[in-house]
Amino acid sequence: ALPLDYAQVEAQVHAMHARRGITPQVLASMLRAKETTRFLVALSCLADIDYHSARRILERKELDALAIVCKAAGFDRALFLTFAILILDREADAMGRAREYGELYADLPKDAALRTIRFWRMRRQTGDVAAA
Repeated sequence: ALPLDYAQVEAQVHAMHARRGITPQVLASMLRAKETTRFLVALSCLADIDYHSARRILERKELDALAIVCKAAGFDRALFLTFAILILDREADAMGRAREYGELYADLPKDAALRTIRFWRMRRQTGDVAAA
């Protein structure tokens, strides 16, 4: 199910995107401010993934999947690491884990990330909702 504020947030985010108002800094500040719906809608828009996949990645703290999304969207490593640290938040050794994922991010070819995103979309279209 979509959050109650989804329709309103989606309209705001799409208007911001049309004005090129969603920058990496804005995206990070949304996550930092715990504006979850706004962050997920913006991430979905910029990364061209569906909202539910983005939400699942955030809720499950799937940083490997987040690395794929960020790489496919062309985000730089620093933005990905910012997301990772904010998502891991108070977990033990968040910085160490983020550093490991930063290395994964650096080694991940953009072509492989784009192929993975296309595969997720294809599986989602065929009704396999657990694909992402």
